[in-house]
Amino acid sequence: DYQLTVGQMIHLFQPTCKAEFVLTNRTKSVRLAERIPEGRLREEFEALRQLRVQDDEFDYLSKRTNQGRPLYAPSYLNFFRAYRLPEYEISVRDGQYDIRYAGNWVDAMMWETFGLGTLIALNSEVTMQDLSAAAIAEMERRAMDRLDAKLDRLNGSKDEFTVTNFGTRRAFSPPWHKTVDEHASVKLGERFVGTSNVWNAKQLGIRPAGTNSHQCSMVYSAIYWDGTTEGLAGSYRRFLNDWWSLYGEPFSL
Repeated sequence: DYQLTVGQMIHLFQPTCKAEFVLTNRTKSVRLAERIPEGRLREEFEALRQLRVQDDEFDYLSKRTNQGRPLYAPSYLNFFRAYRLPEYEISVRDGQYDIRYAGNWVDAMMWETFGLGTLIALNSEVTMQDLSAAAIAEMERRAMDRLDAKLDRLNGSKDEFTVTNFGTRRAFSPPWHKTVDEHASVKLGERFVGTSNVWNAKQLGIRPAGTNSHQCSMVYSAIYWDGTTEGLAGSYRRFLNDWWSLYGEPFSL
């Protein structure tokens, strides 16, 4: 959910800011370019670029509120309705993909979630492709057992806490992420306060949750930092002030 709230802030306060995102695999022992065919990766990326917001999705976003007011401004909703993921660059270096998305910050930023999520899902697909049906069934059974055990442990705790699932970018796969959200919602009840996956939230009738991401302070510092410690702190305060003016306390915890 934070990608949408962050996207709106960028749209309203930094609409012409340029940015480049670079996806780098820090686990060098996993040579992704040797595991995932480049053609398969490009196929998925091109399919993502064809996606558009559907009418029911637009209505869902339009009805979201914050402190009794619409969460999203009409200008941002209209921008997002026409939104298309921008072009990308893929190259291979020493067995790893170097993936770059550049353009207006408000356009390129969505690749942060879609790009990483797709790469992880494809890596998971490769991991499973040589397994037998029985081996996959056993893996799924063990995964569910581990998930249920963790949820039961949380639910049995007498401590006061809430749980939010922020796993959208790093989930094993989209179906598994939905399974986790669904089981957490059922088993944890009111302790499960939401998911960062807005699609899952819409489908499961749970709360989309999220605040902001580190990219905000990073880009604001690149724009406004004058090289001094005070200037760096000032750039961060500027971001926080812009954020607070839009969302206030509910999205600032």
